[in-house]
Amino acid sequence: MCGFIGEYTFNDSDNSDSKLFKSLLKLSSRRGLNHMGFMYVDSFQLGFNRLSFI
Repeated sequence: MCGFIGEYTFNDSDNSDSKLFKSLLKLSSRRGLNHMGFMYVDSFQLGFNRLSFI
């Protein structure tokens, strides 16, 4: 099972906090995280969790 989250900001003044974004990724890691990825480009953030199977 995997988890994705993403965020796009329309204004430069609405820059998102990457620490807050990464903390949202950690919410799904309790299932047995295998890998976590994070990408930030201009006004777009993307996060990915690959979770282990029980």
